[in-house]
Amino acid sequence: YFYDIIVPEKSRIIGQFISRGNLNEIRSVKVERLVRNGKEIDIEDKEVEIQANDTLLLRGTSETIYELMQNPAIELKG
Repeated sequence: YFYDIIVPEKSRIIGQFISRGNLNEIRSVKVERLVRNGKEIDIEDKEVEIQANDTLLLRGTSETIYELMQNPAIELKG
């Protein structure tokens, strides 16, 4: 399953890094894409710091949706 999330202004994941598509704050997901200010940011083979209002496309299991909905550090898009 794929999920779009937006990183809110006061999210605790701001300043954390995506490393090879992994984000420790959100378990059992893979970051497939990061969009910042309307532009896709390359996250392949590098660390990218998360900023407020970033949009992340995540891939995970159906159980992941529950975890995402309970996590105040993010908000589901759409």
